[in-house]
Amino acid sequence: MGVVPGHMFKKLRGGRVVLITADPLIWEMRSFSPYWRKRFDHILEGFDGIISVSRMMYGLLPKKAQRHARVVHPSFESDYFGVEPEPGSHGIAYIGALDERKGVDLSIEAFKRVRRAVPDARFVLMGKGPMADRYAGVEGVEFPGFVKDPAEHLRRCSLFLHMSRFDPYPVSVLEGMAAGSYRSFRR
Repeated sequence: MGVVPGHMFKKLRGGRVVLITADPLIWEMRSFSPYWRKRFDHILEGFDGIISVSRMMYGLLPKKAQRHARVVHPSFESDYFGVEPEPGSHGIAYIGALDERKGVDLSIEAFKRVRRAVPDARFVLMGKGPMADRYAGVEGVEFPGFVKDPAEHLRRCSLFLHMSRFDPYPVSVLEGMAAGSYRSFRR
């Protein structure tokens, strides 16, 4: 959400500004009216540099802004490489914001189907957001909130699920992969 403040800083203070594009505004600009789209394109073209967290984010930039943009993928916690998930677990893990943008509603609806086929399945959603209240009480769904060390929960799960509607570079997916949460469900 640094597009407007960065633009204002550059205009009012005359400094050099580099923008990191990782927020939904760049994606949502596609739906703006032609007037506002043109205004935001002009603003983006005025930055001295742009760091895009993925090729997708780079591709959403106007062509003139891409001249000053580079793709730099975020790093992630490598502490998860030592996590060994329970092979027979019917647990599914998720890490991130609990909102519609991250597809949590889609994930829980999909989990309800899984639960019918695998009655002891659990879905552990680590994070905070409005979906925790909306889906509290769904059988098999756990909301531990923000957890300091997700490894504890990742160990009890054999699958990682992330069904975002928009996520420029989901680091939590890399963390899930590093933890080895890739095994398939077996009945």
